[in-house]
Amino acid sequence: MKALPVMQKTAAAAAAAIYMISAAAPPVYAEKPDFNVKVNTPPHIVLMGDSIAAGYGLDAYDPDDKSKCASYANILAQVFDSELPAAASFGYDNVAKDGLTSNGLLNKLRNGEMDEYLAEADAAVVSIGGNDLLGPLEGLIEKNIGLGETLDRALSLEDTLDEHLDVYEQNLPQIVDEIYDRAEKKDFTLFIQTLYDPLEDFSLTPISDLSEDKIGDLNRIIVTTSDNGSRYRIVDVAAQFKGRAEELTNIKSYDIHPNADGHALIAKTVREVIEKETFTYYDDEAAMQYQIEQQQLRQLEKERRERRKKIITAASGGAGALGISLCMISLFRKKRH
Repeated sequence: MKALPVMQKTAAAAAAAIYMISAAAPPVYAEKPDFNVKVNTPPHIVLMGDSIAAGYGLDAYDPDDKSKCASYANILAQVFDSELPAAASFGYDNVAKDGLTSNGLLNKLRNGEMDEYLAEADAAVVSIGGNDLLGPLEGLIEKNIGLGETLDRALSLEDTLDEHLDVYEQNLPQIVDEIYDRAEKKDFTLFIQTLYDPLEDFSLTPISDLSEDKIGDLNRIIVTTSDNGSRYRIVDVAAQFKGRAEELTNIKSYDIHPNADGHALIAKTVREVIEKETFTYYDDEAAMQYQIEQQQLRQLEKERRERRKKIITAASGGAGALGISLCMISLFRKKRH
């Protein structure tokens, strides 16, 4: 009758095994990662405004395909694309247009022409105001007009330029508001360029003085409207071009637009300001890989649960049979006594 204690121990062990299997702690999963990646390069950028942003005056410039020339927009696109990982899906749009004034840009925004571009943009860079002022000023440096006529035009132009500045001062805050109304990204940032003075070295002092004065007024409007950078960031192109108009523009050919060197400098200036900011992109590839891994973990856990269930069932059956045997032995002993 010494076998009875052994059987009791076996039953206890089986019961303990059932308990341990059924009470096993569930697997611990790591906290879900954040797939929003912070970068200093905008994953999607929009270039807007006038012919300076469009690339007018450069070799291979085509208003119907602005990607062909070495404009600062295209330079920035190449640099930013190379800096970002493929998962960021870099994209850019150059929607600048030759001859566009602040009135024209404001109307385009209100008409919804920029909505689809701004909705996906992380950053927008705006060059506007050149045609408000430089357009009229360019008329002073035509090849075939005489000195007297040039000076007469300059004297009569001052009032017109002041009127244009008044309009620009009214339009710029509205342009900014319209852009922000259409930008849907949380980290969207707006950048506005100051205007360089292409006539700073013009041979006639009254012309160069007029240009310096009025373009200076326009840039002060840009600085003031920025509200110390809280409304938008300033890209001070004017400061970079100061004293270098003949080197960085086509002014020797009676064209006020930047040349290739000018565009390269604008690209560098814009880039330095933009990369002080922080932008975000969602890493779809990493998120998808995470989902796959989680599905695999869930499948493994399901298989573990099924195995535990089978073990518990088998152990329960064995313990039950052992319990019946012990009861019968106990009854047999009682009868004998």
